[in-house]
Amino acid sequence: MAFIPSWAWVLMGCLSSIAGASNLSSLYPPLWEESPGQLSDYEVENGIYIIDPWVYTKRIGMYKILLNQTATYFAKFAPENEQNLLWGLPLQHGWQFRSGRLADPTRRTNCGYEPDHHLCISVDSWWADLNYFLCAIPFLAAVDSGIIGISADQVTLVPPPKDQLRFCYNVSDCRSSHPEMMNNWTAFYQYLKSPSTNFDDILKHIWHAHTSSLEGALGDFEDRFLYYSIPEANFEKSWVLIVNYLAAALYPATLVRTYDFQKVLPPQVLLTMDIAPFIKDFTPIQNVVLYSLTMFKEVNESTGFSNLSDLYPSRWKESPTDFSDYSVQNGIYVIDAWLFTSRLGLYKILLNKTAKYFTKFAPENEQNVLWGLPLQLDWQFKTGRLVDPTKRANCVHGPEDLCLSVDSWWAVQYIQSPSSTFTLILKYLWAAHISSLKNSAKFFEDRYAHYSNQEADFMKNWLIAVDYLALVRFPTTLIKTREFQKHLPPRILVSTDSAIFIKDFTATQNSVLVVLSALGKWERITGLADFLKKHNSTLFGHIF
Repeated sequence: MAFIPSWAWVLMGCLSSIAGASNLSSLYPPLWEESPGQLSDYEVENGIYIIDPWVYTKRIGMYKILLNQTATYFAKFAPENEQNLLWGLPLQHGWQFRSGRLADPTRRTNCGYEPDHHLCISVDSWWADLNYFLCAIPFLAAVDSGIIGISADQVTLVPPPKDQLRFCYNVSDCRSSHPEMMNNWTAFYQYLKSPSTNFDDILKHIWHAHTSSLEGALGDFEDRFLYYSIPEANFEKSWVLIVNYLAAALYPATLVRTYDFQKVLPPQVLLTMDIAPFIKDFTPIQNVVLYSLTMFKEVNESTGFSNLSDLYPSRWKESPTDFSDYSVQNGIYVIDAWLFTSRLGLYKILLNKTAKYFTKFAPENEQNVLWGLPLQLDWQFKTGRLVDPTKRANCVHGPEDLCLSVDSWWAVQYIQSPSSTFTLILKYLWAAHISSLKNSAKFFEDRYAHYSNQEADFMKNWLIAVDYLALVRFPTTLIKTREFQKHLPPRILVSTDSAIFIKDFTATQNSVLVVLSALGKWERITGLADFLKKHNSTLFGHIF
């Protein structure tokens, strides 16, 4: 799992809830009022309701019924059904409609285009096909669970004009072809109806159901990517990854949050000439989000390695392997944590001592989540971030000089990280990591003055970014951490460095700096981390 887009997307998603809205009805999806709100608004044949999900207002009406029928279960959280976690589904579908993503991408038909066919949903649309399983399945599972108030055999959906075998149309059909999806949505509704629900557990159930629908349908529609420009196809693939991060962060897709979150999404289908961050009719933040997706996709498409030892930190072999490799005075091991190999040895001992707890996950200790610590130290070492930034002492980076400067902000931040309190479970690792980092950060703010403004800003933004890595519980295993470090700045930033135009940085390294800058600015304006801690208590309660 990659993590950098989570900084931007979790930020944008949760920032929305801070703003609020005076008129909630203005946030509803397009044509919400004109769409059906009850089953009697649909056609009936022989006592069976017939719904055509290939017409926008008909499909959005299915969501409207779901919102109406589940409103009573969310009334205790906020008035006007605003906290209903199903809002994310129709609002996302509304964005797809408004941005032209439900229209025929092949242009072989007029489906989805003005003036006469703008409500038509094309079966050739990748977005429409994936959304079908986030509409039909939740709706039919609600019918099957008794939420809608009719029997399971009283509703059927109209097939599309082609590819009919790729979809299901009624409760029994969907239970037969997609049992896992149906079971997960049914479990969500059953929990919703239980007398002792809480918001955090509702979030867990709905995201489990949501991701099962998405993952279950993905493989059936990969051929649709060929109908789009490369930028749009890449955005579609990246969107699936983003949803996984929203799910991991237990993002609350309520009305206000989701509405504001969608402001950062591309407002139109991407064309071949649309190259972020230079799309003129996009807002700056839409450009930044889209630009960061390039890096997001690359990190997630990492390849495997035949020799894991190639990924180890510099001078790993020369570093101490056991306490007996350190000096002893009066029976006490004396460790000089201001020498690179000596400090690295502490991590090496931790990895060796905890290896047995991770053997069931992968061979060669590769899945040990403590790998992130020595690899982070190695990146600091290689990029010159552990040397004396004031240049007053001889603690400088060189082939044989392993000195770590006490004047280096990076060196003092991580001096407390090797801790025996780490356990196998990621939540405890991140809790310990955050605790060490935050406790030391406040004591070394004077070090910022030793660096350029660009590097000092990067340091401050890095602290914020770590909060979001903790939020998604990024697994700092050997391969994942080494892959992610390819996209970090390869040297200390100087006063002339201005992302996204740093020539000796890759596109993704520039992108990281852009995303970090945006993240830092929003955090300092909104205090988003504190907001997340308050509103995402289940996850953050174990971290902060």
